[in-house]
Amino acid sequence: MFRGKFPVALSPFPMNDTAMQKKISSLIVFAMLIMAHPTRAGDTNAISPGKIGAAEADKYYGEIMSVTGLVAQVTFRSRIVFINFEKPFPDSPFTCVVFSGSTNQFPNLPSLKGKMVEAKGLVTKYQNKPEIILSNANQLSVIGSPEAGNPFVGGWALTLPGDRPGWLGVESNGKQVNAEMLWVAGSVFKLDGASLDGDKLLLTRIHEVNGKRTEGKTPKIKLTETMTVTRDGDSLKFVSVTPKADGSGEDHAEFTGKRLPPMPPAPDLSQIKFGEPVTLFNGQNLDGWRLVEAGAANGWSAHDGILSNTQTHEEGKPHKSFGNLRTVAEFEDFTLHAETRVPKDGNSGIYIRGIYECQVYDSFGKPLDSHNMGAIYSRIKPTVNAEKAAGEWQTLDITYVQRHATVVLNGVKIIDNQPIAGPTGGALWPEVDRPGPIYLQGDHTGIEYRNLVLRPVVN
Repeated sequence: MFRGKFPVALSPFPMNDTAMQKKISSLIVFAMLIMAHPTRAGDTNAISPGKIGAAEADKYYGEIMSVTGLVAQVTFRSRIVFINFEKPFPDSPFTCVVFSGSTNQFPNLPSLKGKMVEAKGLVTKYQNKPEIILSNANQLSVIGSPEAGNPFVGGWALTLPGDRPGWLGVESNGKQVNAEMLWVAGSVFKLDGASLDGDKLLLTRIHEVNGKRTEGKTPKIKLTETMTVTRDGDSLKFVSVTPKADGSGEDHAEFTGKRLPPMPPAPDLSQIKFGEPVTLFNGQNLDGWRLVEAGAANGWSAHDGILSNTQTHEEGKPHKSFGNLRTVAEFEDFTLHAETRVPKDGNSGIYIRGIYECQVYDSFGKPLDSHNMGAIYSRIKPTVNAEKAAGEWQTLDITYVQRHATVVLNGVKIIDNQPIAGPTGGALWPEVDRPGPIYLQGDHTGIEYRNLVLRPVVN
């Protein structure tokens, strides 16, 4: 089944010699077992595989199985393709692997994302996660698309009340509907309920608010917001109804959504060409920069080659709202180098195209989280801790190409060419296909930046 050399060095996992030997061994064992248990169509000796879901695959190592699930990500490398089920790498519970010698048998690979797929073969183990090596088109088939039964599936750019940006993501496995939402700022959150009602999508969100204070205590009250969503092609209309906390009636709101373009496959970054460097900060003044919010207090200044945000609050006076700083110029795809010094408990961010926040935060010593230093805020968690202690200069190298992000923090790759499903909290707008600025978050705490240099992708 497999002949010659295996291109194991192109695995998405960094491997030392021992890991490589284990990978080779697993492939050899896989080949031997497949020969012992043929599954090719038309083979009268073929064993009928049992059927399981992607999340169950880790219970069936060494067995011929038919694994079904929703394809969350298809990643193309120079000589290997990874098909991740249910969630993108590294959180995917199950992966199919196709080597270069077999890819010509799978012409539908680029279009698998978002499809319900059945993969047949031997369940193997790699780094304690299940995978199947595919070499035959008969081992992989599309069994359905959630969109066929649920036209709301996918990502949606929302224009919320007050023309503020938001996002909705809807998934379905054919039986159950799940939805996540971003409401202007903060993190992406899972909605408490999602279901189809005829041609409408019903969403619920539970809000916990303070009730009327009695006997020196303020009770917590749960209010259930119901959103009824109707669709007209690639447009959505939302009607939201939320009961008032005092029981006096209901609050009503309406807003809209537009379907986001399909996520492109992960780019081969080795083939991407970057142009001449663009120095965003001249080290002397704020030429080329302006505040995002009109009327906000400006804490930004330049001195000694450092771009600083200093926040001062006077006791007894109203709290000041300090502004975020953005480039006047706007960019498409690029790689950005930045250096930053985060104070104790400091919190800032570098926004890609004005809509995706790469978190800048004093998270030294904290467990891995999608809100830590270098994360794509609340969306993509770093794979390793690489931050330094507060007060030390740190480097961030952020590459954004075809809606995929790579982040290198202090010389360590912590996010590797991962898709960003939608905008993060604080985005300037909800659309993902328009150029945007680099903007630096300044409304939380003080922060320092220097050596901000961008190289745009050359088309």
